[in-house]
Amino acid sequence: MSQLGEKLVRNGIISAKELERALERQKTSGGRLGENLIALGYLDAETLNTFFRRNPSVPMTIADTGLEPSQIADLLMKHILFMGDFRIADLSERVKLSLPVVESAMESLRRDKFIEVKGGTGYAAVTYTFKISDTGKNRAAELLDLCR
Repeated sequence: MSQLGEKLVRNGIISAKELERALERQKTSGGRLGENLIALGYLDAETLNTFFRRNPSVPMTIADTGLEPSQIADLLMKHILFMGDFRIADLSERVKLSLPVVESAMESLRRDKFIEVKGGTGYAAVTYTFKISDTGKNRAAELLDLCR
């Protein structure tokens, strides 16, 4: 069964029976699954286009991103090098990752002494102002050299 078809069924856009008929038609007539679904009248072109334009859900944990924690930490380090003093929200906005993902990765950067807390307006980490340490500058420079 096709991935597109499974997603359309899972989202209630077409039924499993309609998918089956469209796949049979695809075998005999060729073409793409979407074209066959439209030809059979199971959905219209606009519905199909809207389905493809959907935004994926925002990953709220490092595991949700599908990346290794070290990959996220390395990405953050490359940005932090050029930011000066920053807050978690600033970094989150810059790299387009959710606050929980960035905050989780920041904990490992703090443990490794790559970043330091400069100050804060409260007790929560999101209120802290951070800066990159000398060790962090060296690590970020190494990471950037790998990209060249």
